Amino acid sequence: MTRIARVEYAVIITRIVGDERHFGFEHYTDGERFRTRRKAIAHGFKLADSDDFALGRLENGRLVDILWMYLSRGDTPEDIAEVAKQLSWGELTA
Repeated sequence: MTRIARVEYAVIITRIVGDERHFGFEHYTDGERFRTRRKAIAHGFKLADSDDFALGRLENGRLVDILWMYLSRGDTPEDIAEVAKQLSWGELTA
């Protein structure tokens, strides 16, 4: 029997921290999850007051992709795993 993945979306806000020589990225979320991208996008506009946010696609509670609106950003598995670690969303499964 094949298990169907529970898919959810959550808003991710990314900020650059540091200076022009030494910088990194910090990722934030309010933890709210949505069953549809549309609802997550609407929530992102409320949180960011702009389109400066991404969506996390979670399957069974694990981050598997990062999207900008409806398109994958093309992050590497290592990048996705780092964001998942920062947000405590489990290890990458894809």
